[in-house]
Amino acid sequence: MSGGVVACPAAMTGKADRAATIDKVDRAGTIGRADRAGMIIRRAGAGVRRAPDGIASGPFWVEMLLESAVEGENTAMRATLDPGVVTHWHSHPRGQILIVLSGVGLAQRDGGAVAEIRAGDCVWFAADERHWHGAAPESPFSYVSIQAVQGGTAVHWMEPVAERDPS
Repeated sequence: MSGGVVACPAAMTGKADRAATIDKVDRAGTIGRADRAGMIIRRAGAGVRRAPDGIASGPFWVEMLLESAVEGENTAMRATLDPGVVTHWHSHPRGQILIVLSGVGLAQRDGGAVAEIRAGDCVWFAADERHWHGAAPESPFSYVSIQAVQGGTAVHWMEPVAERDPS
């Protein structure tokens, strides 16, 4: 299925007397109702791209799972970082949930100690809490992050993380 609109046959819905449900399949592999009011499925691997320059110590891969600029709606992404790549300092106006998928990562809130995080760990950063996260020096790292939109954005990027003691 490439871009376009796909109609569900009425016989499949069991409602032959009603209009068929119209689903949209976009170029990023998202399958969902054309009016965005229903379930949406984003196919794994669809829309993987390099993260924008200037937000980490090196390039990394991102895949947007949920995108929105609507107040209060969530955004979500899957990210994969090479060993040693860490984000710049940043914050999220409504907080962030970080779920580690694989590898070994590091995370630090402003003024706190660097914490090691591993596959299966879940990290919460409070609203506007300045922090960074990324891959440990010897391990690739992947995660899913979920953060809500406030004031038209889900993240505020800041300066790079200064050199740190790897221990």
